[in-house]
Amino acid sequence: LQYRVADCRALHDVFAASSFECAVDKGLLDALYCSSAANEAIPATARSVLRVLRPGGRYISLHSGGILGLAPPAHLEEYMADLRWTSLETRRLVPYTDGLYLYIWTKSSKEEKGQQAKAVKSAKRSAKRSR
Repeated sequence: LQYRVADCRALHDVFAASSFECAVDKGLLDALYCSSAANEAIPATARSVLRVLRPGGRYISLHSGGILGLAPPAHLEEYMADLRWTSLETRRLVPYTDGLYLYIWTKSSKEEKGQQAKAVKSAKRSAKRSR
């Protein structure tokens, strides 16, 4: 196990692309959400994590927004919206509260990226034909 200090918005400065199967944070997104630069910092962090994750890799984030009076979990989903995430799984860890949430984002595999690109191209062609 090694510890390194790095800017979460620029992990690629310290780690090679596609070098991890999993990235875990506890409270990082909460801290970024409280900053005045949240609109830039959270998407930049998402892009940075995507760069260092392997295809099919997962980003796991523990969010305590409800306990701290922060935004509801849906706001994190909006900030993290990116075609390169195949899926988002959300689990409420403390039942009957707006407390602790576990987010698990999965990075698209190469095959899924190809399928997404084909779907976008197909939709654009269909839109042009219907004009």
